[in-house]
Amino acid sequence: MFCLDINLRYSNLNFLNKKIMNVFKKIALVITVIVMFASCQSKPDVNKILANNETRKELIDSIATNSKMSNEMMEALMNRKNGNMMQEYHQKMMKMMKDNPEMKKNMMEMSKSDSSMVCPMCGKMMGNDHMMDTIKKMHD
Repeated sequence: MFCLDINLRYSNLNFLNKKIMNVFKKIALVITVIVMFASCQSKPDVNKILANNETRKELIDSIATNSKMSNEMMEALMNRKNGNMMQEYHQKMMKMMKDNPEMKKNMMEMSKSDSSMVCPMCGKMMGNDHMMDTIKKMHD
């Protein structure tokens, strides 16, 4: 009888431990799922990313080296207020060069001799049809 009583207590205790472990597993699973959803929903703070000089430089370098992203960036710039200001400045410069052919000639010669004046974006601008259409409209 004593042996049966111990076995019964042991089996009850074992059953109770399994129940408690199952409850803990369920709680841990729910917490894990909640944490996963919470971490997936957060958006990075763009201002924090751009505030770090090293991260900002890496971002700019990766955009500059990827032609698709460079074209997207140029389109975004041209569609913004600053892009319009850039176009207006370009129009003024073109008018000045049109009015003063000697100045245009001097600037062209200077840019040929000075590699720092040759814009690396010029090739990308030439490949962008929207940009070329805009430039042609400015000249007309």
